[in-house]
Amino acid sequence: MGRPWAEIPIEQMRVWLQNATQRLLGDSIGLTEDQWRAPAKLPGWSRAHVAAHLTRDARIFREILLIPELAWTADDPHSLPEIEEGADQPALRLQEELDQTAAQFSAAVAEVPSWSRPVQIAAGVYPLSLITLVRLHELLIHHLDLDVGFTPDPIAPEAASWLLEFALFHMRGYAGPAIQVSSASGIRAVVGRGEPLPVGGTDARLWAWLCGRIGPEWVEGAYGLALPLLP
Repeated sequence: MGRPWAEIPIEQMRVWLQNATQRLLGDSIGLTEDQWRAPAKLPGWSRAHVAAHLTRDARIFREILLIPELAWTADDPHSLPEIEEGADQPALRLQEELDQTAAQFSAAVAEVPSWSRPVQIAAGVYPLSLITLVRLHELLIHHLDLDVGFTPDPIAPEAASWLLEFALFHMRGYAGPAIQVSSASGIRAVVGRGEPLPVGGTDARLWAWLCGRIGPEWVEGAYGLALPLLP
């Protein structure tokens, strides 16, 4: 579905990652202790849990870039105690770790000699370049989860097209009502079962809606269809 992951433009991706990181840090720097403990958009998680999850994933993604033998499993249940522990940290430390781990991941990206190296990601083997798109998705989707006023609209159009393709790839096993996606950039796909519901909009809004982070009113033709949260 869509372009090969090996075609992800790494140099441009570095810019998108930097912009996403700076925007997230800028929106979270003013959060108080109480605001960090307030609920995020993810059920059962506070904003502090979201920050702990992002810092943990940054460390793991960095290690995968630098150590060929490592694999990444998004659903690792052993990560939950680590996230709980991380979420207990004070606001200043949460912010510091978001910043430091993002910088460490960025430095690792600059050190990768070959982006075509295969890597185990969840249940499949993909080129290493996919890790950069996964990180961009994580930064932006969890920025939305922080519920600090961020929307998908500022996302660069080319970055949004890759994010939309990633969401559609993520939904390849989706068994809900069929959706026929037609994006403004020309991405076309059908996911789900049954007679498809035609839905359109910008790549950024369709990505966020398919991931369950914005409501159907943000896209064209959804007619009240709200989708479950994608990780």
